[in-house]
Amino acid sequence: MTSLIRRRYGNTLLALGQTEAAVAELRRSVELGMNAADAHNDLGLALATAGRPLEAPGDLDGRQAA
Repeated sequence: MTSLIRRRYGNTLLALGQTEAAVAELRRSVELGMNAADAHNDLGLALATAGRPLEAPGDLDGRQAA
């Protein structure tokens, strides 16, 4: 599955309330090379929704976490 498809799937899962599955898909999207600011933002929002915003300090503004 390409990074763009994983990103879209992750966003769909998030919209359906399947937060942990969404985090996994969005994290994989970033790992596969979807390093665009939008992908990092989506991951950061999913982590914040999951109650884990500190896991993604760089994702909310499009930068990779250190």
